[in-house]
Amino acid sequence: MHAFTSKSCIFPRHTPASVVSFLCTAFVSCKASRHSSEPRSTRSYASSSSSASALQNIKSISAERSPLTFLSTSNNPYHNLSIEHYLLSNSDPSSRILFLYINRPSVIIGRNQNPWLECNLIKIQKGIGLTENGETWITRETGGDASSIPQRSSTPIDLVRRRSGGGTVFHDFGNLNYSVIVPNDKEFIRAKHANMVVRALNALPQYGFGEVKVNERNDIVVRKEDGWKKVSGSAFKLTRGRALHHGTLLFSSPNLKEMGELLTSPGRDFIQAKGVESVRSPVANLRFEQDSKKRKELGTVVAKSITTEFWKMYGDNEQPQQRELGDPECDAERNSNIAGGVRELMTNAWRFEQTPRFEFDSGEMDGYRVKFEVKNGTFDGPIRVTTSDNESNEIDPTADSMGSNSFPLDGVQGWNAIGGLPKSLLSRLEGIFPSFKPAKVSNELPEEVLSRETNDLTTLVESKGEIKRALDRKTVEVERQGDNVLRQEPTEKPGVS
Repeated sequence: MHAFTSKSCIFPRHTPASVVSFLCTAFVSCKASRHSSEPRSTRSYASSSSSASALQNIKSISAERSPLTFLSTSNNPYHNLSIEHYLLSNSDPSSRILFLYINRPSVIIGRNQNPWLECNLIKIQKGIGLTENGETWITRETGGDASSIPQRSSTPIDLVRRRSGGGTVFHDFGNLNYSVIVPNDKEFIRAKHANMVVRALNALPQYGFGEVKVNERNDIVVRKEDGWKKVSGSAFKLTRGRALHHGTLLFSSPNLKEMGELLTSPGRDFIQAKGVESVRSPVANLRFEQDSKKRKELGTVVAKSITTEFWKMYGDNEQPQQRELGDPECDAERNSNIAGGVRELMTNAWRFEQTPRFEFDSGEMDGYRVKFEVKNGTFDGPIRVTTSDNESNEIDPTADSMGSNSFPLDGVQGWNAIGGLPKSLLSRLEGIFPSFKPAKVSNELPEEVLSRETNDLTTLVESKGEIKRALDRKTVEVERQGDNVLRQEPTEKPGVS
């Protein structure tokens, strides 16, 4: 991977220049007003461009020095979430860590959530489109400086299942993510570090954020003219001896409208789920800056203020030591554990097959109804088709010619394989359960790692030979045809076929 060095930070070649500038200035060390005691260790933990992993000795380093602050020079959500998980799992149990990062446009679902229920998969695959003046979202965010960014008709969006609980959120360059990792002891309460962020925001009265507080759900809300609006949501992961609290912070996102569309599933009225559903809340920015430079300046100030508050809580008057982390930490030769975590997050098996059991009922449309059950992202039993005349048929998607006993729902290529369904019902099925192919972005693993080979419902149905079904008041005979006619190959451009 090619990289260049700037301000002692390591960045991937395609990281926007404005993001480099933001990250290098946002997390500078906050000097204590005085030193009442000697540091517990004289070992330096300053930033360097050493080829060794910055996290290679995190267990011993975090035992010798605490607190620690880390900043990410990456905007890759798979990388940042995997680094975060590594810090949680491998740092000393007594240490206190702050990790700050900004992700590129991403939809992040909770560990126990249902992606078909939480978001619009078609809109995610289409990405964020062009603005009115013809610029892509990412060129708008970089002030029009997109010389190092491949031009495209839309900005891709990642769909990522994190390892912690909580609801579904949208990340972009106008959102700052803060992660606090501390001992899981009697001093840990869920609102503690959300209140830390509120104090950081209240320390910036010159920006006119208004009244900010933590509500009963541990969300941070701000009072606007039309009522309280959510600017920060939290998620938690508790392990033996360790507690992770990570939160979002909408300091100035230009995509609030797109956010609502991306996080609204067309299947909400038709899915009965056993997982954790997100609580829908009206959202707002702390302060919207139309000018991209001012927007980034605002993010810089907010990040520095959060860092200051963290050190007021845990710094013990020491001068903070700080380290930049980024894409190089995720290289398999440097840290196989982090690299393995990245590979897992990027698979469709992790995205979809961690989904708790749910039932789908399409409702009746033009005399037809489709029902099925899903367990761990795969069909659990037959697809049942009924008509208003009480005629019915069952299709078993698990009985394919290869002897497989599972069929992933995200791999369905052609719902029209269920012959005789009206277009209105086909449109509903394809809108809720499209075949999913991850976004193609730079600095990713090879495509074959991103997802298993997609399956074809048509091929599975046809592999059973001639299937007679009682639909549309008469028997419809589905004749076996060649794969060149029936197989629907994945297309480059996602969407409803």
